[in-house]
Amino acid sequence: SHYAFAAQNSGWAVNPARIQSPETYTSLEKGTIAGATTYANQLFPFRLNEVADFVTRPDLGQHSNMYFMNLDVWNDLSDEERAAIENSLEGLNLAFAQAEVNESKTVFEKVQSDETYPMQVKELSESEREVWSDALEPSYEKNVAMAAEVNPVAVEIGKAYKANRDAAAKVLMTDGYPW
Repeated sequence: SHYAFAAQNSGWAVNPARIQSPETYTSLEKGTIAGATTYANQLFPFRLNEVADFVTRPDLGQHSNMYFMNLDVWNDLSDEERAAIENSLEGLNLAFAQAEVNESKTVFEKVQSDETYPMQVKELSESEREVWSDALEPSYEKNVAMAAEVNPVAVEIGKAYKANRDAAAKVLMTDGYPW
């Protein structure tokens, strides 16, 4: 997890361990772990509200949607098929982003009002969010460096991704979501 790496790399009192999502419930229940990082949409399917009283919402952006296709398959597509895929990506990305943002909002509202196992949702202040944002960058850079060991073009892709991410964050701060 980027968050576990960021916390450990920043010298905070954590001892991260990778566990599978289904094991999080039992690990929290038995006290094997004191906390976990996960996605908002996993709180209810993995019943984490049954074994944790608090959830922190860092609100540091959302996930990117990556689309992969085998190059041979791509090359076997007609120009019309490739154009249809390429032309659909912007709308598809926007639809996925909107669905993720809306689902997250719904989950955090629902988890606070759950009659049996409510959780308190903690929102970060702007200064706390900035600390986390700064701490996450070395984790991102580490992943880019590891990818570059396999394919050096990862560095350029990483730079382009960060530029697009930062530009989108600025637009979001000034204009809000585009829907």
